[in-house]
Amino acid sequence: MTPVILVVALVFPEAQPDPRPGASNPVGMVLSAKGAVMRERGKDKPKRLSSMDLLYAGDRLSASGGAEAQVVFLVDGHRERLKSGARATVGEKGCDPETAVERQAGQPLSKANLTRLRELARSEKGGTVMAFSGPLVGPKKPAPMKPLPGGKVTTDRPAFAWTRDREAGRYQVQLFGRNGEALLWKATAPEPRLPYPATAAPLAYGQEYVCRVSARTKDGKEKVVAESTFQVITKTVAGQLAQLKSLLSSENPSDWLLAARVYESHKAYEDAIALYERLVKRIPGEPGFHRTLGGYYKRQGFEDKANEALARARKLAP
Repeated sequence: MTPVILVVALVFPEAQPDPRPGASNPVGMVLSAKGAVMRERGKDKPKRLSSMDLLYAGDRLSASGGAEAQVVFLVDGHRERLKSGARATVGEKGCDPETAVERQAGQPLSKANLTRLRELARSEKGGTVMAFSGPLVGPKKPAPMKPLPGGKVTTDRPAFAWTRDREAGRYQVQLFGRNGEALLWKATAPEPRLPYPATAAPLAYGQEYVCRVSARTKDGKEKVVAESTFQVITKTVAGQLAQLKSLLSSENPSDWLLAARVYESHKAYEDAIALYERLVKRIPGEPGFHRTLGGYYKRQGFEDKANEALARARKLAP
Protein backbone atom coordinates (compact mmCIF):
# COMPACT_ATOMS: atom_id res chain seq x y z
CA MET A 1 0.00 0.00 0.00
CA THR A 2 1.19 3.49 -0.83
CA PRO A 3 0.28 6.30 1.60
CA VAL A 4 -1.28 9.43 0.19
CA ILE A 5 -2.07 12.79 1.73
CA LEU A 6 -4.90 14.91 0.40
CA VAL A 7 -5.26 18.46 1.69
CA VAL A 8 -8.70 20.00 1.42
CA ALA A 9 -9.61 23.57 2.37
CA LEU A 10 -13.00 24.21 3.91
CA VAL A 11 -13.93 27.88 3.73
CA PHE A 12 -16.73 28.94 6.05
CA PRO A 13 -18.59 32.26 6.12
CA GLU A 14 -16.28 35.12 7.08
CA ALA A 15 -13.26 32.83 6.62
CA GLN A 16 -11.23 35.56 4.97
CA PRO A 17 -8.00 37.23 6.11
CA ASP A 18 -8.64 40.39 8.09
CA PRO A 19 -7.68 43.30 5.83
CA ARG A 20 -6.36 45.53 8.60
CA PRO A 21 -2.57 45.57 9.05
CA GLY A 22 -1.55 43.93 12.31
CA ALA A 23 -5.12 42.92 13.10
CA SER A 24 -5.72 40.97 16.29
CA ASN A 25 -7.53 37.67 16.54
CA PRO A 26 -11.34 37.49 16.33
CA VAL A 27 -13.05 38.50 19.56
CA GLY A 28 -16.59 37.41 18.80
CA MET A 29 -18.87 35.37 16.55
CA VAL A 30 -22.38 36.15 15.35
CA LEU A 31 -24.81 33.52 16.59
CA SER A 32 -27.86 34.98 14.84
CA ALA A 33 -28.82 38.06 12.85
CA LYS A 34 -32.38 39.14 12.20
CA GLY A 35 -33.01 41.78 9.57
CA ALA A 36 -30.44 44.24 8.28
CA VAL A 37 -27.54 44.15 10.75
CA MET A 38 -24.48 45.75 9.17
CA ARG A 39 -20.78 45.64 10.00
CA GLU A 40 -18.28 48.34 9.03
CA ARG A 41 -14.58 47.58 9.19
CA GLY A 42 -11.95 50.14 8.24
CA LYS A 43 -12.50 51.36 4.69
CA ASP A 44 -14.30 48.20 3.57
CA LYS A 45 -17.80 48.35 2.21
CA PRO A 46 -20.45 47.67 4.87
CA LYS A 47 -21.33 43.98 5.12
CA ARG A 48 -24.63 42.49 6.17
CA LEU A 49 -23.99 40.07 9.02
CA SER A 50 -25.23 36.51 9.29
CA SER A 51 -24.67 33.56 11.59
CA MET A 52 -21.05 32.35 11.96
CA ASP A 53 -19.48 35.66 10.90
CA LEU A 54 -16.41 36.56 12.97
CA LEU A 55 -15.97 39.94 14.62
CA TYR A 56 -12.83 41.91 15.49
CA ALA A 57 -12.18 44.64 18.01
CA GLY A 58 -13.03 47.94 16.34
CA ASP A 59 -15.79 46.56 14.10
CA ARG A 60 -18.77 48.91 14.01
CA LEU A 61 -22.22 47.35 14.11
CA SER A 62 -25.59 48.86 13.31
CA ALA A 63 -29.09 47.38 13.36
CA SER A 64 -31.92 48.93 11.39
CA GLY A 65 -35.43 49.20 12.77
CA GLY A 66 -36.74 45.74 13.61
CA ALA A 67 -33.29 44.16 13.24
CA GLU A 68 -31.12 42.63 15.95
CA ALA A 69 -28.12 40.32 16.35
CA GLN A 70 -26.82 38.00 19.02
CA VAL A 71 -23.04 37.78 19.50
CA VAL A 72 -20.92 35.47 21.64
CA PHE A 73 -17.64 36.90 22.93
CA LEU A 74 -14.71 34.53 22.92
CA VAL A 75 -12.92 35.94 25.95
CA ASP A 76 -15.43 34.48 28.40
CA GLY A 77 -18.34 33.08 26.35
CA HIS A 78 -20.91 35.72 27.37
CA ARG A 79 -23.57 36.75 24.86
CA GLU A 80 -24.94 40.15 23.93
CA ARG A 81 -27.93 41.17 21.80
CA LEU A 82 -27.51 44.25 19.63
CA LYS A 83 -30.79 46.08 19.99
CA SER A 84 -33.01 47.18 17.14
CA GLY A 85 -31.99 50.62 15.82
CA ALA A 86 -28.74 50.61 17.84
CA ARG A 87 -25.13 51.23 16.85
CA ALA A 88 -22.14 49.82 18.74
CA THR A 89 -18.41 49.22 18.44
CA VAL A 90 -17.04 45.75 19.14
CA GLY A 91 -14.43 45.44 21.88
CA GLU A 92 -12.51 42.46 23.19
CA LYS A 93 -14.83 42.12 26.17
CA GLY A 94 -18.10 43.35 24.70
CA CYS A 95 -19.84 46.12 22.78
CA ASP A 96 -19.68 49.84 23.49
CA PRO A 97 -21.84 51.63 24.49
CA GLU A 98 -23.40 49.13 26.84
CA THR A 99 -26.79 50.77 26.31
CA ALA A 100 -26.78 49.52 22.70
CA VAL A 101 -26.81 45.90 23.80
CA GLU A 102 -28.53 43.61 26.22
CA ARG A 103 -26.68 40.86 28.07
CA GLN A 104 -28.21 37.49 27.17
CA ALA A 105 -28.67 34.36 29.23
CA GLY A 106 -27.34 31.18 27.67
CA GLN A 107 -25.85 27.81 28.41
CA PRO A 108 -22.21 28.40 29.42
CA LEU A 109 -19.21 26.79 27.76
CA SER A 110 -16.56 25.09 29.84
CA LYS A 111 -13.10 26.65 29.92
CA ALA A 112 -11.67 23.86 27.73
CA ASN A 113 -14.42 24.13 25.09
CA LEU A 114 -14.21 27.93 25.04
CA THR A 115 -10.47 27.63 24.40
CA ARG A 116 -11.17 25.29 21.49
CA LEU A 117 -13.73 27.76 20.09
CA ARG A 118 -11.16 30.57 20.21
CA GLU A 119 -8.58 28.40 18.44
CA LEU A 120 -11.08 27.50 15.72
CA ALA A 121 -11.97 31.17 15.16
CA ARG A 122 -8.28 32.09 14.87
CA SER A 123 -7.64 29.33 12.34
CA GLU A 124 -10.57 30.49 10.21
CA LYS A 125 -9.07 33.93 9.63
CA GLY A 126 -7.65 32.43 6.45
CA GLY A 127 -9.91 29.40 6.06
CA THR A 128 -10.01 26.08 7.87
CA VAL A 129 -7.69 23.46 6.41
CA MET A 130 -8.05 19.76 7.16
CA ALA A 131 -5.38 17.25 6.16
CA PHE A 132 -6.82 13.87 5.17
CA SER A 133 -4.49 10.90 5.12
CA GLY A 134 -4.95 7.22 4.36
CA PRO A 135 -3.77 4.37 2.19
CA LEU A 136 -4.28 4.48 -1.54
CA VAL A 137 -5.66 1.26 -3.01
CA GLY A 138 -5.31 0.45 -6.69
CA PRO A 139 -4.63 2.97 -9.48
CA LYS A 140 -7.52 5.23 -8.49
CA LYS A 141 -8.22 6.76 -5.09
CA PRO A 142 -11.52 5.53 -3.57
CA ALA A 143 -14.27 8.07 -2.92
CA PRO A 144 -14.62 9.58 0.56
CA MET A 145 -17.39 8.39 2.85
CA LYS A 146 -18.89 8.72 6.32
CA PRO A 147 -17.10 9.06 8.76
CA LEU A 148 -15.38 11.94 7.02
CA PRO A 149 -11.73 11.11 6.18
CA GLY A 150 -9.38 12.85 8.57
CA GLY A 151 -12.13 13.35 11.13
CA LYS A 152 -12.86 11.86 14.51
CA VAL A 153 -15.89 9.98 15.82
CA THR A 154 -17.37 10.37 19.29
CA THR A 155 -18.70 6.82 19.53
CA ASP A 156 -17.06 3.40 19.69
CA ARG A 157 -19.68 2.09 17.26
CA PRO A 158 -19.88 4.52 14.33
CA ALA A 159 -22.25 4.31 11.38
CA PHE A 160 -20.75 4.00 7.89
CA ALA A 161 -22.29 5.41 4.70
CA TRP A 162 -21.08 5.97 1.15
CA THR A 163 -22.30 6.89 -2.32
CA ARG A 164 -24.34 4.24 -4.12
CA ASP A 165 -22.48 2.47 -6.93
CA ARG A 166 -24.79 1.78 -9.88
CA GLU A 167 -22.96 -1.41 -10.82
CA ALA A 168 -22.89 -2.89 -7.34
CA GLY A 169 -24.97 -5.93 -6.46
CA ARG A 170 -23.78 -5.80 -2.85
CA TYR A 171 -21.05 -4.20 -0.76
CA GLN A 172 -18.35 -5.57 1.50
CA VAL A 173 -17.32 -3.34 4.40
CA GLN A 174 -13.96 -3.94 6.05
CA LEU A 175 -12.50 -2.22 9.10
CA PHE A 176 -8.73 -2.20 9.58
CA GLY A 177 -6.42 -1.00 12.32
CA ARG A 178 -3.98 1.87 11.88
CA ASN A 179 -2.55 2.12 8.32
CA GLY A 180 -4.89 -0.65 7.17
CA GLU A 181 -2.57 -3.34 8.49
CA ALA A 182 -4.90 -5.68 10.43
CA LEU A 183 -8.44 -6.65 9.48
CA LEU A 184 -10.62 -6.19 12.58
CA TRP A 185 -14.14 -6.66 11.22
CA LYS A 186 -15.99 -7.21 7.96
CA ALA A 187 -19.59 -7.52 6.83
CA THR A 188 -21.74 -7.32 3.72
CA ALA A 189 -24.42 -4.73 3.03
CA PRO A 190 -27.15 -4.57 0.37
CA GLU A 191 -27.40 -0.78 0.71
CA PRO A 192 -24.72 1.96 0.87
CA ARG A 193 -24.85 2.20 4.66
CA LEU A 194 -24.04 -0.02 7.60
CA PRO A 195 -23.78 0.58 11.37
CA TYR A 196 -20.95 -0.97 13.32
CA PRO A 197 -22.71 -3.80 15.19
CA ALA A 198 -23.17 -4.20 18.93
CA THR A 199 -21.82 -7.75 18.67
CA ALA A 200 -18.37 -6.60 17.48
CA ALA A 201 -15.61 -5.43 19.81
CA PRO A 202 -15.94 -1.68 20.52
CA LEU A 203 -13.42 0.66 18.92
CA ALA A 204 -10.71 2.00 21.20
CA TYR A 205 -10.37 5.59 22.40
CA GLY A 206 -7.66 7.52 20.59
CA GLN A 207 -7.07 4.86 17.94
CA GLU A 208 -7.02 5.34 14.17
CA TYR A 209 -8.95 3.07 11.82
CA VAL A 210 -9.43 2.57 8.10
CA CYS A 211 -12.85 1.65 6.74
CA ARG A 212 -12.84 0.33 3.16
CA VAL A 213 -15.90 -0.49 1.07
CA SER A 214 -15.72 -2.81 -1.93
CA ALA A 215 -18.49 -3.46 -4.42
CA ARG A 216 -19.18 -6.77 -6.13
CA THR A 217 -20.45 -5.88 -9.58
CA LYS A 218 -23.06 -7.88 -11.45
CA ASP A 219 -20.39 -9.46 -13.65
CA GLY A 220 -18.58 -10.81 -10.58
CA LYS A 221 -15.75 -8.28 -10.42
CA GLU A 222 -14.83 -6.46 -7.22
CA LYS A 223 -13.63 -2.87 -6.82
CA VAL A 224 -12.94 -0.50 -3.94
CA VAL A 225 -15.54 2.28 -4.06
CA ALA A 226 -15.06 4.20 -0.79
CA GLU A 227 -12.56 4.58 2.00
CA SER A 228 -12.05 6.65 5.14
CA THR A 229 -9.21 6.93 7.62
CA PHE A 230 -10.65 8.24 10.88
CA GLN A 231 -9.91 8.31 14.59
CA VAL A 232 -11.92 7.75 17.75
CA ILE A 233 -11.71 10.69 20.15
CA THR A 234 -9.59 10.37 23.27
CA LYS A 235 -11.09 9.97 26.75
CA THR A 236 -10.03 13.53 27.57
CA VAL A 237 -11.92 14.93 24.59
CA ALA A 238 -14.89 12.71 25.38
CA GLY A 239 -15.06 14.36 28.79
CA GLN A 240 -14.93 17.83 27.26
CA LEU A 241 -17.66 17.05 24.73
CA ALA A 242 -19.87 15.57 27.45
CA GLN A 243 -20.02 19.10 28.86
CA LEU A 244 -22.03 20.14 25.78
CA LYS A 245 -25.07 18.20 27.01
CA SER A 246 -26.93 21.34 28.12
CA LEU A 247 -26.36 22.96 24.72
CA LEU A 248 -27.60 19.90 22.86
CA SER A 249 -30.78 19.63 24.92
CA SER A 250 -31.53 23.35 24.62
CA GLU A 251 -34.35 24.69 22.44
CA ASN A 252 -32.23 27.71 21.48
CA PRO A 253 -30.63 27.32 18.01
CA SER A 254 -27.75 29.55 19.13
CA ASP A 255 -26.79 26.83 21.61
CA TRP A 256 -26.78 24.25 18.81
CA LEU A 257 -24.50 26.45 16.71
CA LEU A 258 -22.05 26.84 19.59
CA ALA A 259 -22.02 23.08 20.11
CA ALA A 260 -21.48 22.49 16.38
CA ARG A 261 -18.48 24.81 16.35
CA VAL A 262 -16.96 23.06 19.37
CA TYR A 263 -17.42 19.68 17.67
CA GLU A 264 -15.68 21.09 14.59
CA SER A 265 -12.77 22.28 16.71
CA HIS A 266 -12.25 18.66 17.79
CA LYS A 267 -12.70 17.39 14.19
CA ALA A 268 -15.84 15.55 15.30
CA TYR A 269 -17.44 16.42 11.98
CA GLU A 270 -20.28 13.88 11.99
CA ASP A 271 -21.69 15.37 15.20
CA ALA A 272 -21.29 18.89 13.78
CA ILE A 273 -23.08 17.89 10.58
CA ALA A 274 -26.02 16.51 12.59
CA LEU A 275 -26.35 19.88 14.35
CA TYR A 276 -26.18 21.87 11.10
CA GLU A 277 -28.92 19.63 9.72
CA ARG A 278 -30.93 20.44 12.82
CA LEU A 279 -30.25 24.14 12.32
CA VAL A 280 -31.39 24.25 8.68
CA LYS A 281 -34.68 22.65 9.69
CA ARG A 282 -35.25 25.29 12.38
CA ILE A 283 -33.78 28.25 10.45
CA PRO A 284 -34.06 27.35 6.73
CA GLY A 285 -33.32 30.92 5.61
CA GLU A 286 -29.74 31.06 6.93
CA PRO A 287 -27.38 30.58 3.93
CA GLY A 288 -24.29 29.90 6.03
CA PHE A 289 -25.76 26.69 7.43
CA HIS A 290 -26.62 25.38 3.96
CA ARG A 291 -23.19 26.37 2.65
CA THR A 292 -21.41 24.60 5.47
CA LEU A 293 -23.50 21.46 5.03
CA GLY A 294 -22.82 21.51 1.29
CA GLY A 295 -19.09 21.57 1.93
CA TYR A 296 -19.30 18.64 4.32
CA TYR A 297 -21.56 16.57 2.05
CA LYS A 298 -19.17 17.11 -0.83
CA ARG A 299 -16.24 15.87 1.23
CA GLN A 300 -18.21 12.80 2.24
CA GLY A 301 -18.76 12.00 -1.42
CA PHE A 302 -22.50 12.79 -1.36
CA GLU A 303 -22.58 14.97 -4.48
CA ASP A 304 -26.36 15.18 -4.85
CA LYS A 305 -26.87 16.34 -1.26
CA ALA A 306 -23.95 18.75 -1.61
CA ASN A 307 -25.31 20.32 -4.79
CA GLU A 308 -28.76 20.72 -3.26
CA ALA A 309 -27.40 22.42 -0.14
CA LEU A 310 -25.06 24.73 -2.06
CA ALA A 311 -27.81 25.68 -4.52
CA ARG A 312 -30.03 26.59 -1.58
CA ALA A 313 -27.23 28.74 -0.11
CA ARG A 314 -26.75 30.58 -3.42
CA LYS A 315 -30.48 31.20 -3.73
CA LEU A 316 -30.59 32.71 -0.23
CA ALA A 317 -27.43 34.77 -0.74
CA PRO A 318 -26.71 35.20 -4.47
